[in-house]
Amino acid sequence: MVNSSCVEQTKGRSPMDMSSVLFWLGFWSLFVKFFLESIILFESFEALLKVFQLFGCAFLLLRTVVLVIKGSSSGLGLVGVCLGILSYLLSGESVLLTTSLILSAAYEIDFQAIIRSWARAVTVILVLMLCIYVVAGVLGESVGKTWLNIGGISSSRGALLFVHPNYCAAVFFVWAMAMWCRFDVGLEVKILVGGIATSVIFYIAGSRTSAVSLLLFFMFVFILKVWKRRSCRSFSKWAPRFTLGIPLMLFLLTYWISAIWFTGPAFSQTASDFLTGRPALWWAQWNYSGLSIFGHHAFEGIVLIRGTIHDIHTVDGMYASFLFNIGIAGFAWILVLVKRFFAWGGVREPIYVAALLTTFIFGFTEWHAMNAVVCVPLILLAEGLRNAEKGVVDEL
Repeated sequence: MVNSSCVEQTKGRSPMDMSSVLFWLGFWSLFVKFFLESIILFESFEALLKVFQLFGCAFLLLRTVVLVIKGSSSGLGLVGVCLGILSYLLSGESVLLTTSLILSAAYEIDFQAIIRSWARAVTVILVLMLCIYVVAGVLGESVGKTWLNIGGISSSRGALLFVHPNYCAAVFFVWAMAMWCRFDVGLEVKILVGGIATSVIFYIAGSRTSAVSLLLFFMFVFILKVWKRRSCRSFSKWAPRFTLGIPLMLFLLTYWISAIWFTGPAFSQTASDFLTGRPALWWAQWNYSGLSIFGHHAFEGIVLIRGTIHDIHTVDGMYASFLFNIGIAGFAWILVLVKRFFAWGGVREPIYVAALLTTFIFGFTEWHAMNAVVCVPLILLAEGLRNAEKGVVDEL
């Protein structure tokens, strides 16, 4: 007899109501905002980008309120939005606000529809950039900026038309992940996309984090699919625990590195260099700014750390951002969504679990992991906003 909870469920949801239009208007407004600001050609269009962000947040907030009034979504979505607003007012950072709005408004929208549309739009952007890069190379011209000796796989790193090599690599990494999560794409196309993304990450952007993350994603996909086929019961029990435990572990590890390891006897300069100097940034935030519950402005300034001058102007890392900038309360909200994502949905697709696990690992050194417009797999957590139903929740 087949356990019904272990049957693959790939069908879409029931027809969407009219309020779903508000989600799409808001999502695409934020998509335009975040991708335009990440391209060097639009760096000076700050006023226009703020307009897109304002309209995007307004549409998503309306959609969230409609869902709560209808009783479709739990009040947890509004809790996240309130935390995002508070974090924005206290820290000046909007990432928790936009992500909480996207997740809250995405409830009842088919994830496959979201990831299909996102992947198609990003494919157009990346293909155009690659075509420009190839044509310019043939003509002997250079495209975009070049960074020297900033860490990474190579000493000379490019970013196509993006503002930074790490951002370029992050987009290609998530693009590959999104294409592999699509049910309407054949294996041949997935392999091609994986090859293109790997090539750009290694040979152009030179990002170690994105390279390792993409490799981990492919490994997780294989391992989790085999695990589920061999023991669905074991998979359904332990996959949620791993997905919840890994971000919590990396969160605590970031705190330990910042508050204890960096100034302690166990400090290793080699390990610090391997993380491209991020421990120094995190220690500076811990020392000069301190922990943040609901959000506060990150420390910025020039300081002497272990005999070296550091220009501190970023936090650099999703967990460090939660700890020292956008607020620990926001991280707790994400963990609650992860728990509820598994509790309400039965046995999840291994590809979805792999995407979430990889996103959380990627976030150890990259703050982009918190941005649901860039790291679109985060939208899976919208499933955690379902209203409580008696007898549905299973203990993790």
